[in-house]
Amino acid sequence: MTGRRPDRSRASNPLYLMAKPSDEVRTQMIATGRVDPFRDAGLLHMTIQPLCDLATLPAGVAAWVAGLLNGQLPSFQLVFDRIVESARTVSLRGSQPAEGAIAFQRAIVSALIERGFPVPPYRLVPHVTIAYHCDGLGSEAILPIHWSVQEVLLVESVVGRARHIVHGRWGLAARVPCA
Repeated sequence: MTGRRPDRSRASNPLYLMAKPSDEVRTQMIATGRVDPFRDAGLLHMTIQPLCDLATLPAGVAAWVAGLLNGQLPSFQLVFDRIVESARTVSLRGSQPAEGAIAFQRAIVSALIERGFPVPPYRLVPHVTIAYHCDGLGSEAILPIHWSVQEVLLVESVVGRARHIVHGRWGLAARVPCA
């Protein structure tokens, strides 16, 4: 590893590893009544790890990520049971730590670093931003939304266009129940 951090200050087409909810889970999110109605609900996601700008993606990284993710890492569960309004956003969050998501992200980051990929610092706090502005309704408990994350996507976020371009989609290994 070179020790260099990617320059994200001018990223015009940043790449992320993210999870997007199934139609069923997305419908539950919308049913909270707090999802921004002026934003495409297909953009709802949980960022797992920011990577770099598309223009600076090292050759072969997408294929390597595909090999790592394609059934090699286990799926994980998320439970969102609260809506949190901050100074700039409204998001779905869980009241309990999402240990599976955090372990998944750590495994990805470790594997990237082992191969010399300059990984930007990112502390995963599992959440889904449902509005990029305050709605004045405050934070509240909600009925739990259960999400079994079964796939991860490599997504280019087109800055200023509210658009995601999927560059890769990989299934995760099914979890084996304890005997």
